[in-house]
Amino acid sequence: MKGSRIAWILGTFLGAASALRGGVAWSSIGPLGGDLDFVASAPSRKETLYVSSSRGGVFASEDSGASWRSANSGLTDLRIQCLAVSPADPKSVYAGAFAGGFRSTDGGASWTALGGGFPGSSINAIAIDAANSSNVYAAGTEGALARSRDAGATWSSIGTAATAAAQPRLLEIDPSNPSTLYLATLAGGVFRSTDAGDSWTASASGLTDAVGNVFPIIALAVDPTNAAHLLAGTAAAVGTASGVFESTDSGATWTVSDDGAGTTPVTALLFAPDGSATMAQQVGGLFARAPGASTWNGVSSVFQYINAIAFAPGAAPSLYAAFGNSPVASGGLGWFASGVPVVQQVPVLAVPALAADPAIPGRVIATTTNGAYEYAAGAWTALALDNGFSVTQLPPASILFDPRTAGRVYYGTSGQIEVSTDGGRTIAYTGLVGDIFKPPLPVRSLVAQPGSARGVLAGTLGLFQSNDGLIWIAGTDGGSVFEGIETAERAPVTGPESPKVVRPVPPRP
Repeated sequence: MKGSRIAWILGTFLGAASALRGGVAWSSIGPLGGDLDFVASAPSRKETLYVSSSRGGVFASEDSGASWRSANSGLTDLRIQCLAVSPADPKSVYAGAFAGGFRSTDGGASWTALGGGFPGSSINAIAIDAANSSNVYAAGTEGALARSRDAGATWSSIGTAATAAAQPRLLEIDPSNPSTLYLATLAGGVFRSTDAGDSWTASASGLTDAVGNVFPIIALAVDPTNAAHLLAGTAAAVGTASGVFESTDSGATWTVSDDGAGTTPVTALLFAPDGSATMAQQVGGLFARAPGASTWNGVSSVFQYINAIAFAPGAAPSLYAAFGNSPVASGGLGWFASGVPVVQQVPVLAVPALAADPAIPGRVIATTTNGAYEYAAGAWTALALDNGFSVTQLPPASILFDPRTAGRVYYGTSGQIEVSTDGGRTIAYTGLVGDIFKPPLPVRSLVAQPGSARGVLAGTLGLFQSNDGLIWIAGTDGGSVFEGIETAERAPVTGPESPKVVRPVPPRP
């Protein structure tokens, strides 16, 4: 009976009240927030944008980011790592996932898995030929490197043993010569092909540290005004310099190009049609460089932990930044409107714990990678858990509304239990769980002890018990540690004696 009631409550709040006995239809109700890992703009329609998250799939906008819709129907893997929009059709989109890839021809309303020889491994990059959208390329750090000549219907491998060992990370097509491709890798520098991927030449000259280790390349851009001019970004700062490199000979050699850029690793690079360049750093924000210039100038540090950037088409292209690194920094999509930063969020937060308030119908508390939220009257409100979990911890993995004491809520976090006495809105005090001399473990389950007026059990690596939420004691001797639980009873363990097992006996009527 209790399980049915819980299922009904969850179905009501998550939009799944229809036919829990059969197919379940789920619709997102938030809360908004979470990391965005990629942004792609439609080259043929500046108002069309797509963003993706490795936690929540794809979202689409047809009004330059003012509003968003979920675009996940048909995606069997929501761990999306990259997107590419056809230059000929704003509704034709490709998505690379942790396991394979997908294509949509209706703006993300539906997706079909890419077959016909498409790699089933992790896909980190997809590139489409601007001159012929039937030519599509895909690459992944597990060694995948493939090409399609028929808009994704069939695929053939164009990788070699050397490219596979180098761990492909990014693909770029020379805008002035679509047969010239560049492949950025995590272990082999940059590869170049002048025959649409039939053969590859590697170059790491200048991309190594003092002892010869090749820097992992995670950002790459080709200058549309000068085919020999490239920029590359690394995942780590280079000594006292930032991780940005420059080549003026089509990638044959590279030099550090950090003037004015600081020392933060580079996560994204992009050339505008006029040859000006934009760089995103992990924590430094956005930098820009004029055509032909050698010095970077800071643009804004409003958006932190930028994962990808994209220009919308047009004479004065808008720059969009997908950012976030939960729980350290909240994420979203950022841009500038008349010089003022704008942030738009979509519901891609990880929600490790969810609980309905038994005393207030319609109220739910959810813990996320961006903090705790309260859902009531159809809206989410962030909760200020004053001395609750911090960015150094995992978010609470469990929540218990104590049915015996009005307003008492327990949050199971990493190595501790946070106790609230006002319905979960603030934290009153904290109890430690586990061995303080060992790494903390998440408390994954909490339950009110049957037959006790105050006892609570917490499940982590082992079972712990408390009567006040402050002092927690581990069971170590067949259950005698539970002697303090009011009116609770224990029965001997059946079979060989075990020091870790306790079998509770239901209380007398």
